[in-house]
Amino acid sequence: MSVRKGLLALAMVSFIVVGLMSLLGYDVYLPGTVFDELQATETGRLAVIRAAAFLTMAFFIFRHLRNKRPLSSVAPVQVFVNFLILIGLFRLPFDFFTGKTG
Repeated sequence: MSVRKGLLALAMVSFIVVGLMSLLGYDVYLPGTVFDELQATETGRLAVIRAAAFLTMAFFIFRHLRNKRPLSSVAPVQVFVNFLILIGLFRLPFDFFTGKTG
């Protein structure tokens, strides 16, 4: 395996871990956030969008490592929306009942 594929595999695993941790209600934040739109006290929609984006990137890294290409130019949007719905169905109702809505 080349260095490039190794780095892509490492990024894929980290994206999967962060995305699946979000399903359980745990969010990983950088120590010093550059932007104020997503802070450690805020959960909800932005955390769901971030987790869906990470899982979408992990999905397409996995497909790239298997030498597969998207079937169309709409496929990334469809995969992102599918992950967004999946994570939203799991995450947002639990955040609503615990009073952590964003």
